[in-house]
Amino acid sequence: MANIIITGANQGIGYYFTEQALKDGNKVAGLDVETDKLEALAQAFPKQLLYYNTDVCDEIQINSAVKEIIAAFHFIDIAIHNACLCTFDNECSIDLDIYKQVFNVNYYGGLRFAKSVIPIYAGAKKGKNNLYKFRRRRDWLYWNIALCFYQRGFGVAGKMPEY
Repeated sequence: MANIIITGANQGIGYYFTEQALKDGNKVAGLDVETDKLEALAQAFPKQLLYYNTDVCDEIQINSAVKEIIAAFHFIDIAIHNACLCTFDNECSIDLDIYKQVFNVNYYGGLRFAKSVIPIYAGAKKGKNNLYKFRRRRDWLYWNIALCFYQRGFGVAGKMPEY
């Protein structure tokens, strides 16, 4: 079974991925700014689920959580950046600061997360190293981060675009 770390694990796709991964016998560490649903899920899977109140906009929080996860799991097989902040209003009616916050979570959050897990894979000589991405809206982010992994010799789920 795999050791998985996922951001944005408390709701939506991240929550349901976490729940299914646990049912499949994997160990999962969930990171999110809200953890109420993860707390409830941990009661059903106390030996498989770790969860951390972590903001992907805060590099110190991410690094701290990843260090604790490595201490518990010893290795991360799969890293998933799923944290997302979306706005669905008309572009003209949204303040630019909202878009800066969206970009900070969706783009820079992914980069912060990747920077925290790449050293784990770089020092390991085992395991299948993958960065998975689920949401179509952020395919550009996935491919940017995946390209970083790919250029360092790590496997990437999905087909790499031609560059």
